[in-house]
Amino acid sequence: MRIFASLCLAAVLCVPAAAHDYWGNGQEIDPVTKFLCCGQSDCKEVDPASMHVEGDLYRFDDTDLTIPVSRAQPSPDGLVWRCIFAGEIRCLFISMPGA
Repeated sequence: MRIFASLCLAAVLCVPAAAHDYWGNGQEIDPVTKFLCCGQSDCKEVDPASMHVEGDLYRFDDTDLTIPVSRAQPSPDGLVWRCIFAGEIRCLFISMPGA
């Protein structure tokens, strides 16, 4: 029974790590600032409907933070991912036409 419980716990703990490892591989950087995109658990999937363009900025409904449109990068999986560290958006990955 302990082995089964240990395996279940390991499976649950591996799921969040896999999602973070997708972006937290130490290779993704902002194309303008050259900062790494994230530390542990800094990147989260975002509902595209909560993202709006205001001039040359992307603004999100769930925060007052913005990021210049020029800093957006193509999302390999077609989803919107936002990486926040130290109170600022470090990277933004979005689905881009032709990408």
